[in-house]
Amino acid sequence: MNLPEKSALCPYLAPKPSHSLALFLLAAHALAFVAAWANLLELWLKLLLSVSVALSLWHVLKERANSHEIAGLQLKPDGSWMLRLSSGDDIEAKILGSSIANPWFVLLHLQTENKRYSMLIPRDSLEPDDFRRLRVALIVVGVADVKNPASQ
Repeated sequence: MNLPEKSALCPYLAPKPSHSLALFLLAAHALAFVAAWANLLELWLKLLLSVSVALSLWHVLKERANSHEIAGLQLKPDGSWMLRLSSGDDIEAKILGSSIANPWFVLLHLQTENKRYSMLIPRDSLEPDDFRRLRVALIVVGVADVKNPASQ
């Protein structure tokens, strides 16, 4: 039986914004805001905590909107990855063993010649088949912390 080339396992992937990640961030900050007011602290401390939570939410949403440094990626036949940066440049990278893939998200740690990148890919930021292919491709290239999709 002939196996397909590794690049056939993982087509070019361009993750889109994740609605579930946005909801998670909003819920976490809302719970922090409620916790700031649901305790016995002094009023000035509750206000300080509320302002801190609001600033944190503003910072997270701003970073989330502006931090798409990697526009897409694809597995090459030699097992390395081609990254397409938001500037339009293509660079080669390798996936580090600290990358994680599970049924809900993939966290990639990538190393290029002169820089490291981290890329969080929630399940809803790709088509279901593409997300599955990404997880399978990570197994093929030997990332240690990937759970076998066949066991789920």
